[in-house]
This record gives sequence, C-alpha cells and structure tokens, in this order.
Amino acid sequence: MHELIVVRYLAASLLILSYLLFCWLCWRHYQRKQPSIIASNNASSPAGDIVIAYASQTGNARRIAEQSALQLQQAGKAVITLPLNQLADTQLLSATHLLIVASTYGEGEAPITPIVLFRVD
Repeated sequence: MHELIVVRYLAASLLILSYLLFCWLCWRHYQRKQPSIIASNNASSPAGDIVIAYASQTGNARRIAEQSALQLQQAGKAVITLPLNQLADTQLLSATHLLIVASTYGEGEAPITPIVLFRVD
C-alpha cells in the first residue's frame, strides 16, 4: 500500500513538472514572436512620422497599439509607441500623425493612468 502512494506521488509530480515545462515553452515561444516595438520614452529618441499613444488598464489598448505599430513598421513607416501619460509635447509637434488608442474597463470606466493634455498654439 505504501508503495502505491509513492508511485502516485511520483506520477503526480511528473505530471506537474511536465505541465510547467509545457507552459514555459509556450511562454518562451510567445515572447520570441512578440516584436520589440515600444520605443523608450527619452529625449534622445528620434522623431517618428507616426506617434501611437495608448491608455489601457487591462492591456487591450496596448496590444492594439502594438499591433498597429507593427503593421505600420512593416509598411516602412517610422513609429513611436508609448503610454499616453508619457507623451511629450515635442513628440506631438514632430509627428505627422497621432493615433490614440484607449479602452475602458469594468462598466465603461476610463483607465486609471493619468492623462496630460497639451495646448498647441
């Protein structure tokens, strides 16, 4: 009886380890497929033709912004993608196009990320 319990624990342990290995391989495959398209927000970054700013609580707007940036980059456009609260006025002035992606969460609530508005004269 004692041997049967040990065998069951070993089988359960192997199953859990196999599942964790499978999850890690899936995550690694997913990470390799994801392009590095979000530009760092610093003053030395070059101006892009298109600025994509997103405001997202759950990550949906960010994913849409990243997918849009990827498609625009594949079309040969210079794209900067960043959170809306990190958008600088110099980036707005140097961009030829601005795409703002925002999504609500819960019962239509706005993202918690603070949004700074600019006035360009």
